[in-house]
Amino acid sequence: MNKLLLSAALLFSSSSFAGIIGNVNHTYGTDNYIPNSMGTNSCDSKNTGSVTIKDTSTGCQRFSDVFDFSALDFDTIDRFELDLTFSGTNNRNCVMFIFCANEDWRILPASNGQRATLAEQTKLTRASGITQQTFVFDANTLSSLFNDIVDSKKFSLWFSEEAFGANNFNLYSANLTIHGSASQPVADEPAKVPAPASIALLGLGLLMLRRFKK
Repeated sequence: MNKLLLSAALLFSSSSFAGIIGNVNHTYGTDNYIPNSMGTNSCDSKNTGSVTIKDTSTGCQRFSDVFDFSALDFDTIDRFELDLTFSGTNNRNCVMFIFCANEDWRILPASNGQRATLAEQTKLTRASGITQQTFVFDANTLSSLFNDIVDSKKFSLWFSEEAFGANNFNLYSANLTIHGSASQPVADEPAKVPAPASIALLGLGLLMLRRFKK
């Protein structure tokens, strides 16, 4: 019983709490948010409610977006969850109607210009219609970059495409949720109230002092 009470006391006295620290959401399109990578050297297209991302086979500048979470106050970060909404990843390129290759789009996390290894990349689901997919990154699945992302407080989103031909897909939104321990301010310690025994001793001492003076 005492161990249970001690565990509960330690839990509630902690200055940080594990859970969702916050999130950074980007909704793409000309009426919403356009990443800086879609400048003069970009071959990507700006649509009303999405962006059309093209691979780099034709010499196009790679699409990239940065999720800055430096405004969040945290002690530790356990993982990142990236929710993407997209469509058009199920196209197929054929040569002479004999050799055909499906698109092979992958999430390519990056930090300070350094990108994830091939083993750390995760494939996007092949889908024609609008689809949502969640990707989880932690110190195990993204060991080459995880600490750099946490230290810089910026998660960079790139894409890679390994299939034959020039391919593209539509990206509607991306939401990055940060999980970990959020910093909590330590409450000021309340003023100490003298214990009744201390007050009694003080009163007795004053009484004795008064009697000696007489």
